[in-house]
Amino acid sequence: MDDYLAKIRTFFEDTVSTPNLLALSEHLQAECLERLQSSNISMLPSYHHTLPTGHETGTFLALDMGGSNFRLALVQLNGKSLGDDSMHVKRTKIFPIDARVRALHGTAFFDWVAERIEEMLDTDGHEADHGSGPLPMGLAWSFPIEQTSARSGFLLQMGKGFCATNGVQGRDLCELIMTPCVRRGLNVQLQSIVNDASATLLAQAYREPSTRISLILGTGTNSAVFLPVSALAREKFGTRPEEWFETADHVIVNTELSMYGKDALPSSPWDDRLNEMHQLPDFQPFEHRVGGRYLGEIVRLILVEAMHVAGLFDGELPTGLEESYALDTGVLAAIERYEHIINTQSHFSCIANMLYLATTAPPSLKPAQHSTPLTHPADPPPCPKCTSSAPFPTSSPTAPPPTKPPPCTPCYLYAPDAKVKTHSPRTST
Repeated sequence: MDDYLAKIRTFFEDTVSTPNLLALSEHLQAECLERLQSSNISMLPSYHHTLPTGHETGTFLALDMGGSNFRLALVQLNGKSLGDDSMHVKRTKIFPIDARVRALHGTAFFDWVAERIEEMLDTDGHEADHGSGPLPMGLAWSFPIEQTSARSGFLLQMGKGFCATNGVQGRDLCELIMTPCVRRGLNVQLQSIVNDASATLLAQAYREPSTRISLILGTGTNSAVFLPVSALAREKFGTRPEEWFETADHVIVNTELSMYGKDALPSSPWDDRLNEMHQLPDFQPFEHRVGGRYLGEIVRLILVEAMHVAGLFDGELPTGLEESYALDTGVLAAIERYEHIINTQSHFSCIANMLYLATTAPPSLKPAQHSTPLTHPADPPPCPKCTSSAPFPTSSPTAPPPTKPPPCTPCYLYAPDAKVKTHSPRTST
């Protein structure tokens, strides 16, 4: 096992030496400059050529279509005069996007989207919030589109395992969303479509006017940047009206960072294996290295190989772990969070039990997709793998490690009342 661990460290540590990182940075900079001039799938200029002033007001429905969740929020903008209360989120709903939703083809996917919007509006009814006129909606779309106006754009290949473009690729995204909404009689109007990274930049700029770049680190990865129009080749802007160019000095650019680095990023045998098995190999190489969608799968591939060649888990793979993408990155985050309470002798057995629970336990014993911090129920049930009852720690997770680890660490993470923080942060600068 020591030899195998040394092999893993070689692949994941030696490739990130300072000279290698400098060479990678140089390559990515050159790729950025090239894509600013020629690519039709990255460095995509939006129609937004100004940033918020912070004085905008009104009530809006924000739609955020991500790789793992569809988030909706009713937002009240009050302007800078109210300071920290300039942006007030009245209510929210989060709908997980599982394999069933990702598998929806074409209009079936957008019917699902309209259903969720209707469910959001039915929560309390939006008439009291907005009167009788259509409720303006803004969509943050975490996937590539070829924008044709501030509220429309042609649907492009989505990636991340989605089948929604099947049969409708190239059609207008606004029309695909509004058609089922109209059919359901929803009093809404989609007024703006932005990429998720652009939405992050705009939201932060409302609070902090100096914001010029954003970074998405979640299920996938992306970035948006506010650049001079002159930095992009004129062909990149398509056939937009001449009036747009007369008023635009800068433009928000969706970099589609996930697609970068194919010929420059270091690659391990497990990266290569993931790429070979992927529905769209080589489509998003950077995202394959850092996205939450893929980190769990990389570790799963390593564990499966380690079981065969190094006798990990006594040569017996935890049930369910043979299935692709069975190991969620949230489980890895939970393991890392509680690593300090796993001693050396029980390290592998505890992880094996955690993987067993993650892939075979009933839903009530699996980590919930919540942003609520972990709570400690008074009487946790016995772990279904080891059948031992493990008392919860009396101190916080950040306290010094206990001198004696509990019988089974997974009990901390998979008790029915436990909530593991598994959402991915979005940051902007």
